[in-house]
Amino acid sequence: ESTLFEDDSVLVDLSDVSIIDGKVYAFRFGDDLRIKRLYKKVDGGLIVHSDNPNHLPRDEEIRAEDVDTYITIIGRVIDKSGSGGL
Repeated sequence: ESTLFEDDSVLVDLSDVSIIDGKVYAFRFGDDLRIKRLYKKVDGGLIVHSDNPNHLPRDEEIRAEDVDTYITIIGRVIDKSGSGGL
């Protein structure tokens, strides 16, 4: 919440899978589907950031070797419909 709320809909650009720091992406993390802000680390890892201040931890660090194994970028969220704001 604060960006996306329950029952919001998102529009995802499936052609935009190159991570730009601080943009919001739809991605698979193992078997889970997530929508979060992503930041690239110098070593190839990722920081997965939650805009929701009640979601702890707000930042999850994914090691570079785990990115290749567990992360699949679906696309960048470019629009949403509902109560929150991008």
